Amino acid sequence: MELIQRRWRDRTALCVALAIAICVGWHGRLMMIQESNTAISVQQRLQAVDHVMMQNGGPSATTTIHIYHLINLYSVPSDPIYYPFNKAQNVTIASMLRAKQHAHRHIVVHLVAAIFVNDTAASNVAFDAILPLHKSYHKLPFLQEMFDALRQYMPQDPTALIVFTNSDIGLYRDFYNIIADIPHASFTINRRIVPAKLTDLDQIEERIPQGGYHPGKDCFVMRQHIDVQFGDLFVGHPPWGFAIDLQLHRAGHGHVNLNSGTNATFHLGDDAGWKRKTNLIDIHSKEREAMRDCASIPWKLEKMRSITQEGYQNTINCAKLFRSLDRDKQ
Repeated sequence: MELIQRRWRDRTALCVALAIAICVGWHGRLMMIQESNTAISVQQRLQAVDHVMMQNGGPSATTTIHIYHLINLYSVPSDPIYYPFNKAQNVTIASMLRAKQHAHRHIVVHLVAAIFVNDTAASNVAFDAILPLHKSYHKLPFLQEMFDALRQYMPQDPTALIVFTNSDIGLYRDFYNIIADIPHASFTINRRIVPAKLTDLDQIEERIPQGGYHPGKDCFVMRQHIDVQFGDLFVGHPPWGFAIDLQLHRAGHGHVNLNSGTNATFHLGDDAGWKRKTNLIDIHSKEREAMRDCASIPWKLEKMRSITQEGYQNTINCAKLFRSLDRDKQ
């Protein structure tokens, strides 16, 4: 009777050990542990399971994924309701903090804000790091300065992921889990469009699957080792997204574009601040020719009659960047 009870306890201990292995996320094949006449301790069984887990890529220190999410934030004094930010930035920040909380245990998320050095109001955000910016074009930050500062902040880790999104792009709560499982060295994710009146994250997430599709590029994910040059490109006006996306495609690491059906990011409404009707310049043959090398939507260029000063300058910056990159390859 005592022998039967001992064997029953041993079998129960084995079941518990295997259940622990499955719960912590091991999906490899189980090693057959043969029963013998000699009693095997629970500790020995656990060590045997751990050995197989290591062989099959199970949980260990090497499986930890670090994600560095970079975003540009800025204060909006004219918005007393949501100050120091505006509605879109507040929703974005809240969604990033929630997504970080929902990240799986093997995913370490570092939230990083790039903020102008004199914008003290925007610096009071509960992120892991604040990167000071010093240069701008019409108060718009340069991509190169932001990414240079981020790479100086990051330790060397070839498996680390860099994420860059616009300040008005919100995240689904499982965003970091989603991107950690995508087997590509670089990719973009297009946003879903949800009603602009929404502010509650739970309500927003209920509407994401029914949200409208959008073709724009405003969420970029890449491994740390992928080098992207930005020249004088600044955020906020096309074709900065097109320029980053094209470089990632040309880098040769299997870059892919994931459409809005991924349900990973969202935007409140379908407004486009860069389409404003002020500070416009007329497009004549000279301007059209200068823009042709780097128009994000080439077929629309012939129909365009005017463009914002910032949009025109960023298109010129884009053309200069790619001409320089092409010369370097020769």
